[in-house]
Amino acid sequence: MNKKQRILRCFWIVLTIAWMTVIFGFSSDTADESSNLSLNVGKMICRVFVPRYEQMEPAEQECMAQNIEHPVRKGAHATEYMILGFLLSMSAGNPVERKKILRNMLWCAAIALAYAVSDELHQLFSPGRSCQIKDMLIDFCGASAGIAAVNSIRLRLHRRKI
Repeated sequence: MNKKQRILRCFWIVLTIAWMTVIFGFSSDTADESSNLSLNVGKMICRVFVPRYEQMEPAEQECMAQNIEHPVRKGAHATEYMILGFLLSMSAGNPVERKKILRNMLWCAAIALAYAVSDELHQLFSPGRSCQIKDMLIDFCGASAGIAAVNSIRLRLHRRKI
């Protein structure tokens, strides 16, 4: 590995650790803080996608945002771990052999799963939060999607070079 590749790899590793810190921060929020964040995101989504949302009564707006809070929360789980999967894959380097790509994917998936489990366990120490296996699975699926996306692009680029 040359100097440029080492610097690039360090860059991705730093970004990965920074993103893990962001995830840790979200998990440190109390249940009320987390719900308020999801509710506010739900309101933003409604403003963008629901016709005449701004003309609705405040109580009706609140009800609509509350109705989508759960999918917003689960979507956030998947998205934050999809980003983590992407960053882990970029941090793993850019192998060209198919076996090495598969090995890197498995390592990245194992790291993502271990982090998802530790993240859910960490939530036990945040007031009002809980540890849910369903969230671990959503996290793992999101990370797997990020890992698969990076490595499928790598494989396609590698095939074009051959």
